[in-house]
Amino acid sequence: MEKEIKKITPEEIEKKRVKLSEELNKEVYAHCFETEKGEQIIGFFKNPDRLVKMRALDMSLQSWTNSADILLKTSLITEHSDSRIMSESSENDTIYFSFLLKANELVKFYSEQQKKS
Repeated sequence: MEKEIKKITPEEIEKKRVKLSEELNKEVYAHCFETEKGEQIIGFFKNPDRLVKMRALDMSLQSWTNSADILLKTSLITEHSDSRIMSESSENDTIYFSFLLKANELVKFYSEQQKKS
């Protein structure tokens, strides 16, 4: 008999995102995906400070992975996110890279915002 995996609803994730945003007085973003085993991985990002955004944008010209890693390490609210996201264990690489890609989307967003101004 397989163990049932409890899943957090999108509404619960949104409620937590809003609560964290209010507590931190910053915009907070949530990212959620399921592993091949059906496990739900949830992470929360806070909107980074201007200096971090500048470093990430500068770094993106050389290496998107390093740029996204800067954002991931400085913006992930680790105490409210799945610990496997930042785990150094190779078995969690798929999880790490999923969140790295999400952080890269934020770098692209900041870059597009700069082009518009």
